[in-house]
Amino acid sequence: MINQAYAQTVTGQTLDYAAIAALAAGGAPVHLAECDLDEAELGSLDLAGWFFERCTLRRTDLTKARLEGTVWQSCR
Repeated sequence: MINQAYAQTVTGQTLDYAAIAALAAGGAPVHLAECDLDEAELGSLDLAGWFFERCTLRRTDLTKARLEGTVWQSCR
C-alpha cells in the first residue's frame, strides 16, 4: 500500500470533470478507488500525486493534465 497521506478518499463513484475539478481545487492529492471516470474530459487539471486504484478510464481525456507522481493500480 502507498504510504502517502491523501486529502480525501473517494470510493465507488462516477465522476465527471466538475467533480474531479472540485476535488483538485483543494490542492492536495486524492485517492480514488473503484471510481468510474469513463469518457471524462480531465485535460488541464492538476492531478499530481493522486492515487487511482481499480478505476475505469475508457475514452477519458487526460491531454495536458498534470500527472507527476500519480499512482495507477489495476485501472482499466
